[in-house]
Amino acid sequence: MILVLNGRFLGTQEIPIANLQPDDGKLDVLIVKNSNLAFFRELLSLNDPDTKLAYLNEIMYLQTDSLYIKQRNQKK
Repeated sequence: MILVLNGRFLGTQEIPIANLQPDDGKLDVLIVKNSNLAFFRELLSLNDPDTKLAYLNEIMYLQTDSLYIKQRNQKK
């Protein structure tokens, strides 16, 4: 799952990562490697903006000025 954010909230729930700032001119990209709904619910329930991303093995976080996402065709 890929989330592209420009702020600290997903709906009404705050994402517990301190770097998420809507006024920094950057897009915040969260890539959830294991898009299991239970893991994502656990992430949102942390409620600690000082959560260290190193402890969240299933998430990759980056900031960028722009983003291009291309889907790869999978051969069957």
